[in-house]
Amino acid sequence: MAEKYGDRRPRSTNLVLPEAKKPDEASRAAYGKPFAIVDRACLS
Repeated sequence: MAEKYGDRRPRSTNLVLPEAKKPDEASRAAYGKPFAIVDRACLS
């Protein structure tokens, strides 16, 4: 993730947990990509 999208994971996590954002909304805000794309990158 860090190599592909940069070290923004904490921002994404902070959007989902304390701010109660949906994963897709947080992913778009942190990475500029839908959650499905970021999730696939994590799994590969």
